[in-house]
Amino acid sequence: MMHHRKPHNHGPHASRAHWPAIFFAVIAVIAMVVILVADAERTGSGETHGDSGATSEVEYLCEQGTPEGFELSDIEGKLLSDAEDFAESIDQTVRTVVVDGEQQVVTLDFRTDRINVQIDDGAVTRYCGNY
Repeated sequence: MMHHRKPHNHGPHASRAHWPAIFFAVIAVIAMVVILVADAERTGSGETHGDSGATSEVEYLCEQGTPEGFELSDIEGKLLSDAEDFAESIDQTVRTVVVDGEQQVVTLDFRTDRINVQIDDGAVTRYCGNY
C-alpha cells in the first residue's frame, strides 16, 4: 500500500500567504512606537488661558508654531468653529491634533494648507504649526 503525501509548501511562494499578517503587525508596531514617543515628549508649560484672567491650567502637548499669513490672535482663544471659518477665509483647513489633553492620531503627511491646533474646552489654546 502506497501512502500519498501532500507536498510541503516550501519555496519562494510559501510565505506569500503570511504577508498581510506581517504587514499589519509592522504597521501596529510602528503606530505603538509613534504613540509612545509622543507620550514621552509631552510636557506641560503651566501656562494659563482664559478671557477674564481665568487660571485654569492647560498642558500644551504640541510645540507653538509660528504662523505665516495670519496672527496667533486670529485663531487662539477662538471657538473651533470660528477658527475653521477664519482658516477657510485664507484657504486653509484646521486639524485638531490635541483635544482636551488627549493627543489625536493624525497622519504624518506634510500640508502647508493645514493649520494644526490644540483644543481645550472647545476653544483653540495653541497653534501647533502647518504640517
